[in-house]
Parts: sequence; structure tokens; C-alpha cells
Amino acid sequence: MFFADDCFIFSKASTEYANTIQTMLGVFEKASGQLVNIDKSTVFSSKNTCNYLKNDLCSQLGFKEAGDNSTYLGLPSFISRKKSVTFGYVKDRLKERLQGWGKKNLSRAGNEILLKSSAQTLPNYTMNVFLIPVNICNELEKDMCKYWWRSNSSNQKSIHWMSWERMSERKGVGGMGFRNIRDLNIALLGK
Repeated sequence: MFFADDCFIFSKASTEYANTIQTMLGVFEKASGQLVNIDKSTVFSSKNTCNYLKNDLCSQLGFKEAGDNSTYLGLPSFISRKKSVTFGYVKDRLKERLQGWGKKNLSRAGNEILLKSSAQTLPNYTMNVFLIPVNICNELEKDMCKYWWRSNSSNQKSIHWMSWERMSERKGVGGMGFRNIRDLNIALLGK
């Protein structure tokens, strides 16, 4: 399977297939004049593959084994049962961005533009591919709500005058027009 300048090769986990892959990559290198980048090449294997076989295949091909935290094009390669841990990076990136903006003294309109144009679009790339857990969506909305209602002095607790659900409604019916993250995730997957 090819994607842009990347290639995925699927096979059984055996030394015979590893030899075939080596031969195939050698033919590719001779025909194209390009070399396979060994440092960027990895071996993915199923959970039921024996450890000694994984090690043999990696050493035979000269590739590293892909770890549990490996990514491809910025997205996780493996999805564990604990999806909240797997997709926690989305929440962490949003928190970092919101903390950076918190130091700026912007008007309500400026904060609205930042939330709508940047904070709400931050998880879009991930949400185009994966269904993010509900608790992550709720935490993203909670962090954006905290940022919206934060007070200027850092030692005061802020008062939330309107719920996020109400703020997510259209402006014509009294809301702020913010997006519901879960609904956006489902819509992005539906397209």
C-alpha cells in the first residue's frame, strides 16, 4: 500500500517473507536509484507474534520495531484499550495553547476569535480519523469554557455565567456559536 512517498508492506511474520521483502526492496533500490531509509523504517507486528520472531525479523531487515507510542503523520499508530490515554495528547496541546493565550490581555471578541479559529480546530485532524472518547471531548469543552470565563486576576475564581451547552447554540437563539466537540467529531467522521 502506498501513501505519498511512504510504503506499507503486509506479510506473514516469517523469515521466508522477510527474505522476499529484502529482495523486493533491493529490486526497488536498483530500479529507482533511491535507497530505503533504514532509520525511518519500522516493523509492526500483531500481539500474537512471538518476541523471538519479532527480534529475528527486525534484525534480518535491519528495521526497528514500532513501539506502542509510535505515530504516523502525527496520529497514533496503535490504539490501546485506554483511549483516554491514547488521545490525551489532544487535550495536552489545547491546554498548552490556552495557557499561552491566558497571558495576553484580549477583549471578549479577541478571545472568541481565538477559541473559534484555533482552539476548536486543533483536534480536527485527529477527529477526521478517530472517534475521540466522550470524556476527552468534555474535557476539551471544559478547558475552553474555563478560558472563556477566566477572570483577569489570577487569584480569583471565575464565575461561569452560562453553560457550554448554552454557549454552543447559534448566536440567533442566544448562544455564542461555539461548536459541540462530540457532534463535530461525528460529523467529521461521517463525511
